[in-house]
Amino acid sequence: MLIVLMTPATKLLASISVFGATLVAQAVPVTIGGFTHELNQFAGASVTTTVSAGGVSGKVWDNAVGVDQYTLGELATPQFGFDPGDTIALGNSTLQQSLTLTYGAGFTVGTGAEKYFVVYELKSANNLTPDAEGTAFQISFNGGSWVSAVNNNFLNVIAVNEYHHQVGFDLTSANFGFNVGDVINTVSIRNTLGLGDSSDPDLTFAGQAMNTSSVPEGGNTALLLLAATGCLIFLRKRFAAQ
Repeated sequence: MLIVLMTPATKLLASISVFGATLVAQAVPVTIGGFTHELNQFAGASVTTTVSAGGVSGKVWDNAVGVDQYTLGELATPQFGFDPGDTIALGNSTLQQSLTLTYGAGFTVGTGAEKYFVVYELKSANNLTPDAEGTAFQISFNGGSWVSAVNNNFLNVIAVNEYHHQVGFDLTSANFGFNVGDVINTVSIRNTLGLGDSSDPDLTFAGQAMNTSSVPEGGNTALLLLAATGCLIFLRKRFAAQ
């Protein structure tokens, strides 16, 4: 039997190393069209929608970009069948359809990229030209005023397996009026009526963007190892003086 005796210094280093591994393991970022999203923001999240089972369908895009199990259709409750699908189509009828994403713990409005909430809409054609469906919806945060997507901060078309519109909203803009540090608990989206066939946004994924520098995969580990080294030096000097 091997017995390992641990000094206070090695115990401290071991505990810091375990803590550091936990911190790194918690980060689950995915980058889509230049914006990175932390998937852990969806812990405990759910989606309610007024569309029927026919409005929720499976796509391959969620696997290609790494957001499988985190798309709006997959978060829908109740789920439509064994696989709830990935895309929620809000339809182009005279009935206004909607969905509401409710966060488990909410997310905090930040600075830089973290002030943006980004919505991804499946394009009707595989090309890089924006079409009307990309802005055929309105959005509301925490039950506030509805804001049309035409007042968005940017509209990009991204080509990742399936072409998508990428629509971003600055939560700190006058359209929404949130401040850094405010917590968002619910996000509601509804289609814009009166646009004919274009009033049919097919929504796949939506979430707060993150500052990639705020969660450096190796950064936390490096800082923790640096702290551990400093503690070891301090303890060695302390024991040597005794």
